[in-house]
Amino acid sequence: MSRTLIAFGAAFLLALPASAQTIGDNYVELIVSDTVPVKLKSIAYDITVADPTITDIAYNDGEDYEKYQSELNDRMAKANDRLKKDLMGAGYVVGEGHTDSDPYTISGYQEPVGTPSSRVILKNEAELKKLVGWLRERGKVEGHVSEWNYDAEPGAMEALMTNLFAKAKAQAERLATLGGRKLGKLISAHDPQDREMTFKDFMRAIEDRGANESAAHDLQMRQRQMVFRFALTD
Repeated sequence: MSRTLIAFGAAFLLALPASAQTIGDNYVELIVSDTVPVKLKSIAYDITVADPTITDIAYNDGEDYEKYQSELNDRMAKANDRLKKDLMGAGYVVGEGHTDSDPYTISGYQEPVGTPSSRVILKNEAELKKLVGWLRERGKVEGHVSEWNYDAEPGAMEALMTNLFAKAKAQAERLATLGGRKLGKLISAHDPQDREMTFKDFMRAIEDRGANESAAHDLQMRQRQMVFRFALTD
């Protein structure tokens, strides 16, 4: 079969919104993507006191700056403690939030310790909306979502692999047909950034994900890509 037809098939598929393809004399390689099935695990919401009557302390030249800073920090810490008590009184479980400054900074003068904050962990967006409404009613606070944490659905990686393979095979078959060829066996499958591995190796890596920290981390990635290479036959 002429290579003109193969080149035509490549040009046709490259024009599609699907991912990139490469064609050789004896193989076709495709990059396909899909979304990992996940569910929301928790939402972390950080809250800080925003009360100008607490932070508006005038500093005059010649005063002891360390004493001034210590007084300001004490005021913010007490205000944050009151905020925590109010949150717990409203039924929320409260922990320590992130501070505004880097605690490991070394400087020639005393750095502020950072604005203390409180962190509330929520189960879903309905709880988040309820918390934000309560905070707005309370007033004198600032808050933001600091983390959206997800868990993979049961069988997520297996489902992802099945979908990616199905997409790749369907595109490869179209490409082979347009070039007057037949699609052969799967030669390899790998992540675009990882070393090339066989299909069998990839499936083994998925099965071992429970004991593999990097694999567990990958479950947090909602969008995944895979490179598949198929043989072409006459």
